[in-house]
Parts: sequence; structure tokens; C-alpha cells
Amino acid sequence: MSDAEETPSTMGESTMEERLKEHLEDDDVEVWVVNEDGESIEEDLTSESPPGVESPDVSPQESSQLRTELEEMRNQRMRTLADFDNFRKRAEREKADIKRYALIEPLRELLPVIDNLERALQADGSVEDLKLGVEMTLTQLREMLRRRGLQQVPAAGHPFDPAVHDAVSRFEDETVSQPTVADELQSGYLLHDRLLRPAMVRVAMPPEGNGADDAGDDQE
Repeated sequence: MSDAEETPSTMGESTMEERLKEHLEDDDVEVWVVNEDGESIEEDLTSESPPGVESPDVSPQESSQLRTELEEMRNQRMRTLADFDNFRKRAEREKADIKRYALIEPLRELLPVIDNLERALQADGSVEDLKLGVEMTLTQLREMLRRRGLQQVPAAGHPFDPAVHDAVSRFEDETVSQPTVADELQSGYLLHDRLLRPAMVRVAMPPEGNGADDAGDDQE
């Protein structure tokens, strides 16, 4: 087969992009895309023929068409990049807003508690009246926290649990058969099933020799 017969086959096997690059030598195409923030994305398209590749003979009309198609492809690519950049920036702003305003609802529910405390400070009355007002406000606060998933750790009268109880002292008590929380010095709390703070407690221990578990030597 002659060289003249091989030329059409070679051109048919070349891809569109290869043909575009072959016929845009010395032609510069600039693409400008502006994203939603007003920032421009510029790309200078200078095509050169690959080394060792000869440019086949094409008509001026076909060369112009290929050049137009390449410009359209590059424009589409840059628009896609600009869209992705805009999406990334929107996602970052939304994430920052979520973090910044995450506590808006709990704080809104807390405002009435603050109002009641302010009224209690401004009110005239006896100490008993003030105490009653504080107790009502505390009940209101606890109810608000309960709706948000806050739970108080069971303590006095319950078996000692080192996972949720912090024993600050212990003493022997013949009336118990296992380490038991005798007194609660500071309340502990859970948020749903996660411990926020253990309860500080005193532990009643059965007399030694009963075979009961110890509350831990390091908690004396």
C-alpha cells in the first residue's frame, strides 16, 4: 500500500483533540469565565503540534470549524471549573453558618430562665419568697435541659458504678451487701448516652470478708 493510501486511514484514527492541536499551531485562544464572586478564571490556549507529527492538508473551512469546537470545549471546561469553585465556597459558608448558629434554639429556650432570674432579683419579698422563686426557675431550667437530652446520673441509694460515679470517700456499712452510693456531693449528668460529668459521691462498703467488690483503693 502506498503512502497516499495510508493518509486517509491515519486521519480517521486520530482523535478530535489531536486534530485540533495539530491545526492550531501559532493560534492563541483566551477563555474568560467569571464565577459568582466576580473572580475571573483565565486560560491561555496555545496549541502546538506534537513533536514528530506532520499536519495533514485540510481546508480553511475545516480548520476554522475545528478551532471553534476546541474553543467551545475549553469554554465548557472552564465553566465547569467555575461552577465547582462556586459550589465549594457555598458549602464552606453553609458549614461555617451551621457551626456559628448551632446553639440558637437552646439559647432561645434559655432566655425565659434568665428573665425569671432578673425578675427575682428585682422583686420585693421575704427570703422564703425568693427561695420559692429560685426553685421554680431551677425547675424550669431542668425541664428545658431535659428536652434537650440532659439526664441526671442516678446516685444516692444506687449501686456504685465507677463508669458514672466518682467516689471521693468510703466507709463500712453493715446494712449493704455491695458498694452503694450513700451520699451525692455533686450531681452528674448524661447527654443522651454520653457522660458529661460523673457524680461525686460517698460510698458505703460492706464489711471486709463479705466477698463484695471494692470501690477502688485509689478513691479513698
